Amino acid sequence: MRKRRFRSPHPGIKFKKRKWDSGKTTYAAIWRDPDDDRERSTSMDALGLTNEEQRREWAVQKSRELRRRKEDIEAGSPKRSKTPMGVAIDRFLTDKALEIRARTREIYGECISRFRVWAELAGVQIVEQLTPGDLTRLRSHLLALPRKQAAKGGKRGERRPEAVRRSPVSINRDIRSIKTMLNYWRRLDLTPLLNSDHLKDRLQMVKQERRLKTFLTQDSLVNLIAACQRHDAETFKETRVEHQGHLPVGSTARYYAITPFVLTTLLTGCRLGEVRALRWRQVLLDQNYIALDDPSGIKTGMGRRISLDETPLLSLMFAALKLRAGDHPFVFGGEAELSKEVADNCRARLIRSFGAPQFDWQMLRRTCGTFLTCASGIRGAGSAWLSAVRLGHGIDVAQRHYWGAVNNIPVEAKTLEAAMGIEASFRQYLQGTLGVRVEPEGESCSRTEMA
Repeated sequence: MRKRRFRSPHPGIKFKKRKWDSGKTTYAAIWRDPDDDRERSTSMDALGLTNEEQRREWAVQKSRELRRRKEDIEAGSPKRSKTPMGVAIDRFLTDKALEIRARTREIYGECISRFRVWAELAGVQIVEQLTPGDLTRLRSHLLALPRKQAAKGGKRGERRPEAVRRSPVSINRDIRSIKTMLNYWRRLDLTPLLNSDHLKDRLQMVKQERRLKTFLTQDSLVNLIAACQRHDAETFKETRVEHQGHLPVGSTARYYAITPFVLTTLLTGCRLGEVRALRWRQVLLDQNYIALDDPSGIKTGMGRRISLDETPLLSLMFAALKLRAGDHPFVFGGEAELSKEVADNCRARLIRSFGAPQFDWQMLRRTCGTFLTCASGIRGAGSAWLSAVRLGHGIDVAQRHYWGAVNNIPVEAKTLEAAMGIEASFRQYLQGTLGVRVEPEGESCSRTEMA
C-alpha cells in the first residue's frame, strides 16, 4: 500500500532532533536563506521554545516570512548581502574621493568617524542590518555629543570634551555627511531596510538661527587698507645681509605684503582658495577680466569671468604687479600659490597688532557682493545680476542677502572702489607703494605710467 503523504504546515522549515548522552533531547530548525541560498539553522531551546506547539507556531511564522521574501526577490527586490560596516565606510570614502575636493574629504572623514563610533556602541556590525529605528537613535547620539575645545596645557592638537552642547551647525554637518553616505549605500542596495523617506524623516536637520550676513562698512574698509599698509611697511631693524652692507639698514620687509591680496579678495569677491591659486595667465589685462578657467579649484565646479571694468584701480594694480612678477606663474606666492597658513597668519596679525577691524576672508567676499548689489550707479537695475555673476552664485542669493543692506552709496559712484569709499586710499597705495601715476579722481584711470 502506498504511503500517504501529509503537507507540512510550515513548508521550507525542517526540525532536527538530537538526543544527547545525558538523556536530554534538543531541536533545531533548519531552512534555506532565499537571499544567498545558504542553509541556516537555529536552536529552539535557545529561543525558549520547549514544546511542540511553540515550535510549530514559530515555524509557521518563519515559513511565511521566507515565502514573502522569495516573492519580493522574484518581483525585483535586491538580495541582501552581509557587508561589514568598516568595509562599507571605507568603500564610500574611497569612491567619493574621486569626485570631491580634499577639504570636503576631511569633513566627511571627521563626521563619519562619529558614525563609526555610534555603530560600534549600538552593535550594528553589518550594513544590511540598519533599520529606521537605528536612524532615530543615531540622531539622538549626535545631539548628545559634547563640544570639544583645545586642551589648555595639553599636547599639540589635543582636544577635550566640555559639558556644553555642540552648535546646530556642527550637528547638521554631521547629519548631512552621514546622509550622503547612507544614500550612497542605498543606491548600491546595501540598506534593504531603508529608503529615502526613512532618511528624510529620521535624520532631520537641527533648527538653527539665521542671522543677517555681516559685511564691512566704508569706514571699516578704509581702516582695513590703512592697517594693511602699516603691516607691509614693517621692517626688521637690521638683518645679517644689511649688517654686511649689501642692503640699506631697515629695508627688509618683516612680513608678507598682504595689501594686494586683501584688495583682490575684496574687489573680485573670489573665495580664498580662488585668490590663492590665481595665476597670471588668468589675468587678461588686454581683455580687462579675470578668467577662472580651472573648475577643479572652484567650489561649484563651474568656471567664470570676473570683469575688471567695475574696478579700474584693481586693474592698474595688476598691471603694476605684473611688471614685478617676472616669470613667476602665480599672482600671489610667486613660484607656488600662497599658502593658507600665510594668509591666515597675516589676517590674524592685522587684527591683533595693526588695528584692522574684525574680518575674515568670507566677509570680504560678502562685502563685495553687498556693495556691488546696492551700487545703483554702476549698472542700475542690473547690479544684483552683476553681483551674482561675479561671485558665482544664483541671483536669488544676491537679492536675499545683499539687496538694500547699504543705503548711503552715492549715485555718482560708478566704480566699486568709489562705492566702497576706498578710492582715495587705493590711489594713495598705487602711487606711494607701487609707484603708479594715476589720473586725478573723477578722470579716466586708463592712462598710467610707472613713476
